[in-house]
Amino acid sequence: SKSAKYKRLLLTPMFLADLARALKPSGLVHFATDVEQYAGHAMDMVSQQTSLAAVSQETARDLLPTCHQLSRREWTCQQRQIPIFRRFFQRIITE
Repeated sequence: SKSAKYKRLLLTPMFLADLARALKPSGLVHFATDVEQYAGHAMDMVSQQTSLAAVSQETARDLLPTCHQLSRREWTCQQRQIPIFRRFFQRIITE
């Protein structure tokens, strides 16, 4: 069922709250998936968090370290010409 599937997803409100707590101020998260609906779900989940905000790929590119190593899944998707949907989230600085 759809609700059972969402229970197994990594991005849950509890996980995102823990992630935001562990990130340094302005810390960046790079989320990648080959499932377009999951990328949309990630954006929905982050929009409900007060401590994280989505940032553009251009902004993230300036903040991320240079790394050209693909994960095994990214390599497989590249070989099979499956698109990868990337989303970037940053911890919001609160005073």
